[in-house]
Amino acid sequence: MEVARLATAGGARVSLARVTEQLFLELSGELERQGLTKPVIADMFGMARRTYHRRVQQARQAQAERRTVRDAVLELVQTSGQVSAHAVQQHFLRHPDELVAGALNDLVHAGLARRTGWGDKAVYRAVALGGQSTLRSREPVGHVRIAGQRR
Repeated sequence: MEVARLATAGGARVSLARVTEQLFLELSGELERQGLTKPVIADMFGMARRTYHRRVQQARQAQAERRTVRDAVLELVQTSGQVSAHAVQQHFLRHPDELVAGALNDLVHAGLARRTGWGDKAVYRAVALGGQSTLRSREPVGHVRIAGQRR
């Protein structure tokens, strides 16, 4: 139930792959902090150790790439004053459309940008936030917190 709530938080639909990826990384990290070894954790997930290691590495790389694209999209929106979704997609042609669209959606839901309109005709404007200029200063959309975890 908690994953379903996270995936639809605030009326937005967050990619379930993204939520489960975040959950996987946080659960793995928490199990390591509790002293479990990587072979034991891999076994708990029903994976071979190599598969577990590869999945952790891929999830971290995907997370870092998304963060980089979000920061670059934020910078484009901030420097443009206003920019259409189509123009943003054209600017980031070498990145998957879903990744760029997700970055725009994250900016809106994080309160860093405003959107008017829909689809390719949507227009994005940066929101001034008293010194906050990157997503790194905010918790990502779909952040999963493990019960008992402290901030």
